Amino acid sequence: MSMSVLDVRDRLCVKRGRFFIDGAWVDIGDGRYDPIHPSTNEVVTDCAEAE
Repeated sequence: MSMSVLDVRDRLCVKRGRFFIDGAWVDIGDGRYDPIHPSTNEVVTDCAEAE
């Protein structure tokens, strides 16, 4: 039985496409990718790419 990670993501207030730096969510540029949960094949969020 697979369990969705989306409820946990929402409870943790994961912000889409931002960095968490020094205790605050920071906006980023255009570089992004979609991590996929290997068990459920759900897109967990979109992640910012850093240089």
